[in-house]
Amino acid sequence: MKLGPVVRLAGGVLVLGMAGGLWYLKSPDSPSPQARHSDQAPKPQENPTGKPVTMGMTAPVAVRENLEKMAGRELLTVLLMARTQDNETFNLADHLLQARARQGEQEVTRLNGLALQDRSASTETQHYLISLLGEIATPQALALLLELAQGREPAVDRGAVLAAIATSARSSYIDGNFRVELSPLLEAPLNEAVLHADIGLLDTLATGINAIGTRQGIEKLLAIVEANPDGPAGKVVAAALSSGTLNPEALESFSARLKQDVQLDNPVSVVSGNALAHSSDPQPTDILLQWAANTSGTTLKQQALTWLQAVEDEQSLQMLIEAGTRYSFRDVGLSRSIEALGQQLNQQATPHIETSQESR
Repeated sequence: MKLGPVVRLAGGVLVLGMAGGLWYLKSPDSPSPQARHSDQAPKPQENPTGKPVTMGMTAPVAVRENLEKMAGRELLTVLLMARTQDNETFNLADHLLQARARQGEQEVTRLNGLALQDRSASTETQHYLISLLGEIATPQALALLLELAQGREPAVDRGAVLAAIATSARSSYIDGNFRVELSPLLEAPLNEAVLHADIGLLDTLATGINAIGTRQGIEKLLAIVEANPDGPAGKVVAAALSSGTLNPEALESFSARLKQDVQLDNPVSVVSGNALAHSSDPQPTDILLQWAANTSGTTLKQQALTWLQAVEDEQSLQMLIEAGTRYSFRDVGLSRSIEALGQQLNQQATPHIETSQESR
């Protein structure tokens, strides 16, 4: 029988052991599962191929079955131990733990939180547990990360927590659906972050809310920009919004702002245009072209061209080239400039497209 080092979790001490090719958990002074029934560990089952039996992963079937039977506490303990002892077991335990959490097993997230409270945990272990919460990306896991980010657990590395929250936000679009259930959690601490000038947290929250792109979330971010156009809070939120989003709900908010303020008198209108410009999709391109068609004047003409220079997708480029025939421009000179811009961008994109096709 092989015993690994002690693994401490809040509320108890466990040791990871291996006997007969199986990982199991025991208290430091308890016998192995096999020893309870026999003085010797059972012999491995015969395998006529002479190769380890696997189930889509490199861990043997016996190890996989043993891990699948474990409760959340045991599985988490194995995961922490196997990080330095057995890569195959670690990969499988990590996969199973995340799958359970995403299927609604809240106990996994709760145990992870308890483990983070253990002051004896190494920084490396702490960072892994935090990153695991970010990868799980369930409402329960995100709620715990947000609690940690707001200082509920001072011993935790805040930078690692903010990075994990960002990871959750990056998984906001799964299987064709936006993870809209995560947005209210990110929106809740916004006012407090603004009030305390917590720029690091505010940046993380704004980036995540923008990635999810619900109408309510986007409107809250635009309200911060409107109330603090020249302050640090407004600038960091404006930068987050300007990265673009593809959720149709967000596009509706940005479009409404431009339609209400054709002359761009409100800073929020400029931020909305920036967001549409960097979404690089036919729908936001259409919104920008509609705005450009209804405007005139040197300053606004230049702003329209600046926004449309960010267009990258092939369909949007074709919309620029055909702008004069597709839209009724108040300023004919602007429509010609947009068509010329489309031709220029298309020529720049063509060699890149051909090179990509040749490389295949």
